[in-house]
Amino acid sequence: MKNVIKLNENTYLIKDVCFCYLLIGKKKALLIDTGIGLKNISKIVKKITDKEIIVVNTHGHIDHIGSNSYFKEVHIHEKDVDVYNFQNSSIFRKYFISKIKFPLSLFAKKLKKPIESNLITIDDTKVFELGDRSIKVIHTPGHTPGSICLLDEGSKTIYGGDTLVPILVLLNLDYSLTPEIFLSSMEKLDNYRDKFEYIYPGHHSTDTKKDIIDNYINAAKDAILKKGELYLDEIGISRVSNYKNVKIFAKVDYSKLKLEDSINLAINDKTQKIVKNIKNTANKTFNSIKEAIDILQNDEKD
Repeated sequence: MKNVIKLNENTYLIKDVCFCYLLIGKKKALLIDTGIGLKNISKIVKKITDKEIIVVNTHGHIDHIGSNSYFKEVHIHEKDVDVYNFQNSSIFRKYFISKIKFPLSLFAKKLKKPIESNLITIDDTKVFELGDRSIKVIHTPGHTPGSICLLDEGSKTIYGGDTLVPILVLLNLDYSLTPEIFLSSMEKLDNYRDKFEYIYPGHHSTDTKKDIIDNYINAAKDAILKKGELYLDEIGISRVSNYKNVKIFAKVDYSKLKLEDSINLAINDKTQKIVKNIKNTANKTFNSIKEAIDILQNDEKD
């Protein structure tokens, strides 16, 4: 299977539009996220293990919940149910398809219809017991209200969803929260620093270092102080705060924008430079998504 990478003896990365992870224990297995739903991920999982499968979504976005319907039940944080319902709605799915500029448009029919899932809500006290592995839920709001990370202390690994993505975190989407709340989540993860050595995020690269937490803490502090350039796209106006190799895209209160902000947004050289930088980041994201789609298309042929 071209889209499956064995990370260690009992842990697998399944490449979809997002990164999904399969953690196999002595008695049960845990699937973290189910991808965008172009392919029945349960078939892939069954080829890897015959253990009972527990499924959890790191958050409710469409690229992480797409194959939920292939499983009897799916766990999600109680504060992300509204996000899930919104992203799974016909209205949002039609909007999502209309904005797609890459090969996913070829699968528009598969994405158009909302999926059915039996959701089980969880909170910060939840621990998934797999027999010889205990996976702890850590609530890390910011990207969405119910975003979570999952800590496998036995293997010194944390699964970060879209909270610990290398390069950038988006706090400028519907339901995203403030840089202040995201900072609290980073400081919370910092308290677990001695319990993990490896970070496996929801996108981009599995080679993620622990200093990403320090970088996001500093970027969040800059975002709180409104440091960073304004950026305009179809989502609206965002403020982009950079620290070393990470960026935070935060919402902007339009009512507090000054005239000079609007002028600078249009003509500032620095803005043009950051737009170029952002486009480079977007291209990296596009390429990783296209790679995943190519794999899925090849698997369909197989």
